[in-house]
Amino acid sequence: MEITEKIKRFTDEMAKLSPARPMVEITPYRGETTVFSSKFGGVPYFPRDMEYPKVQEGEFKGKPIRFLAQLNFAQIPHIEGFPTEGILQFYVGCEGHDVYGLDFDDPVKQNTFRVIYHEKIVTDESLLCGQEDVPEFDEDDFPFEGEFALKFSEAVSRTVPMEDYQFDMYACEAYNRAFGRNVRTVYGADGSIEADDPEFSDALFDGGIDVEDELMDQICCDGAHIGGYPFFTQTDPREYEESYRRFDTVLLQIDTDEEIMWGDSGVANFFIAAEDLAKKDFSRVLYNWDCC
Repeated sequence: MEITEKIKRFTDEMAKLSPARPMVEITPYRGETTVFSSKFGGVPYFPRDMEYPKVQEGEFKGKPIRFLAQLNFAQIPHIEGFPTEGILQFYVGCEGHDVYGLDFDDPVKQNTFRVIYHEKIVTDESLLCGQEDVPEFDEDDFPFEGEFALKFSEAVSRTVPMEDYQFDMYACEAYNRAFGRNVRTVYGADGSIEADDPEFSDALFDGGIDVEDELMDQICCDGAHIGGYPFFTQTDPREYEESYRRFDTVLLQIDTDEEIMWGDSGVANFFIAAEDLAKKDFSRVLYNWDCC
């Protein structure tokens, strides 16, 4: 059996087994924005009668947290379960915090990062903060400089990618169904796909053999996006901490590109539980970023 035929059979089984999820891809570009725009960086939408987010405790208590991104859901193709209006904002890190607000011990604790949802939008700009009201930060200590306007794709469907902690389970079942085998893990010695069929494993999991792009598109979730599945350069944090597995929905992913750099070519993810998203409760969000 040709390797491309094997991969096609495998990906067909993956599509049957792993739940497909809609994903809206984001293309950041240099362009003018308003405080109401979906954007990365720049001046956020922020009513003057609200307190700007600050670190609440610890070494950096009282320091303002830097604005990272905002999503105006009225401007974005709708994904089931997400709001249809309102502005969702992401703030990460502060002066002196060298890992962009990430708390390795508790990535759910909104202390050095913050997620804020403005459900009702004030349209009178005199009641909103302007450039002069937003704290200034060192441009060199952030994944990017300036601001980006955002372009959104129509929703596309993706199945679970290799980086997701669930992939091993689905991949083994898909492989066993496709080829009548009984493997229990993707990598390893006896009982793994890698040991059972090294050529197939090399082609699909390690890129050792060129395969048709369309066979791989359905399990590729890198880049910036909303919904779908996540991409990681390291390990999915939900793999080693079961309590994080309730955070099953990608609120926002921002990947490294030509002008955005998370550490050494990394990626940032924000996750929420579907049940909290349905209630528009953004008080519990898992924030993670990693790099090569």
